[in-house]
Amino acid sequence: MRWDRLFLDLEQRFDRELAAEAAMVAADEARAAHSALTLLHRVSEAGLVIVKTRGGTAVRIALESVGPGWVAGREVEGGASALIPLAAIDWVRAESRATSVQAPAPVQRARITLAIALRELSRSRSVVELDLSHDRPTGTIDRVAADHLDLAIHPVDEPRRASAVTGTWLVPLAAVDRLRWRG
Repeated sequence: MRWDRLFLDLEQRFDRELAAEAAMVAADEARAAHSALTLLHRVSEAGLVIVKTRGGTAVRIALESVGPGWVAGREVEGGASALIPLAAIDWVRAESRATSVQAPAPVQRARITLAIALRELSRSRSVVELDLSHDRPTGTIDRVAADHLDLAIHPVDEPRRASAVTGTWLVPLAAVDRLRWRG
């Protein structure tokens, strides 16, 4: 009888130690998986977010697409399309899906870079507004180079014509906090 109790006690202790070890392994695996996540992964799961840029602008966006180094979507107030480089983000707050009027659509993951997305806007000849640290120029993107864009400055309500252009700004891509456009 004494041996039965001793063996039962040893088996129970062994089971507890195995369970504790399994819990530690599971916790380590969870930490390892979390450490591999990027801001882009986390933001793409959110749908509806408030993004604050390094320039101080906070904007509520229904995310539609994310890519390497950027997020894009529709601004809830005003409905403009917005593209925000990840490097320009100070913080992101995900809003509860329950508080939104309509459940957000799934966020699309794109493989195109920020420069390629901007080149597409250039091709479309869309009038854009750039958020820079101290300026908000509007105009049409004429060209996108490796590290900067050429913005033809003209009034928002006029198409890009030579007679409407008042100048060209060369803007480093790293200086762009947010890019907005209609359409």
